[in-house]
Amino acid sequence: MDSGPTLTSREQTQTSSSRLSLLQSYNLGCSMLASGDAPGAFEVFSSLASRGHPLSCHNLGLMYASGVPDLGVSPSEPMAIRYLSLAASRSFPESQYALARLLRASGDSRAAADLYKLAADQGHAGAAYELGVIHASSDDGGG
Repeated sequence: MDSGPTLTSREQTQTSSSRLSLLQSYNLGCSMLASGDAPGAFEVFSSLASRGHPLSCHNLGLMYASGVPDLGVSPSEPMAIRYLSLAASRSFPESQYALARLLRASGDSRAAADLYKLAADQGHAGAAYELGVIHASSDDGGG
């Protein structure tokens, strides 16, 4: 039975190197952010997000949510929603939770409840709590 095309040894090495490079770049961005180099982290996460890296999309979304004064980047809810949505669509519960918080704060409790449910179904305790609060208050999120 044919299992389809296989990667050559060189292609496997390039794929592994690419993954390692993404991981190394992401870790570099996290280190930069932890050490106070928000502009450097923003550049790293932006580069990785443009390549679809979900954790970088998440971090970039959080940075847009709060702004990056050292770069002159003001808080931008639309940009935060854009990047958090990209990560949330990859079933990343932290992004689903963060996006739900933004949406609920802007008055979209129904969409927030849907995202809280997705995150809670993956074991996110904070999302489960917030979902319970929405249901208890019948804040457009209750069913």
